[in-house]
Amino acid sequence: MTTSINPQAAILQIQERSDKLDQKPFDWVAWKRGTLLVLQNIFGKDSAYYKQLAETDYEYSSWSLRDTSGSSDSVKSSCLDLLDICRTDLLSQQEGSVSTKEKMAKLLGQYLTGSQISNIMEVVHSEAPPHQKNEQIGEILKAFSPELSTKVLIDLIREFS
Repeated sequence: MTTSINPQAAILQIQERSDKLDQKPFDWVAWKRGTLLVLQNIFGKDSAYYKQLAETDYEYSSWSLRDTSGSSDSVKSSCLDLLDICRTDLLSQQEGSVSTKEKMAKLLGQYLTGSQISNIMEVVHSEAPPHQKNEQIGEILKAFSPELSTKVLIDLIREFS
């Protein structure tokens, strides 16, 4: 994902675009334009999802016939498949964020004592303003030697790059 959009919100946006494929009357140009904006905001203009939809086109002369006859439409089916793949990708990224938190906790657990972790969690969950939380956490972490701080940063960079 290119932005810091909430994965759940992105999934809802993708679902809304999927639902609009079934609206009658259906406006291909408006739907495509709106969906491209959603895909661009979530994945970026260089993503395969964006490019695939951007290259998808439809002939209007046969669109109205299919729209009124109710027969299956391969372009709509293709677009629905694309949005399903996007949704699956977002779900897997959302699941990955949980494992990222777990990795972070495991890594810090190697360097912090149980009381340091408890103190940090107490500060994190407090109602103090963010700048005050940062200062309090900084005080807890000052117990690190400079060498240990460097090692923790190196391990974090390796783990998340």
